Amino acid sequence: MAFEKLDYDIKYEIYISLCLLGADSNILSVIGSWNETMPNDVLLEMMRTYNEEIRDNLKMKLETTKYE
Repeated sequence: MAFEKLDYDIKYEIYISLCLLGADSNILSVIGSWNETMPNDVLLEMMRTYNEEIRDNLKMKLETTKYE
């Protein structure tokens, strides 16, 4: 499915929001590739893998943090 101008505008705003929130360059490159350099199914799998890794890292940090 081809992106229309509105789709590109939305993608751009998502990209800017992630930049402002300090997103990792890996996630920014995936978002930047959306509907341009890789198939959507590959992009979706990359996003899911990235999110799973981030969740696992955060969970591990929370489990090892000592609260006093």
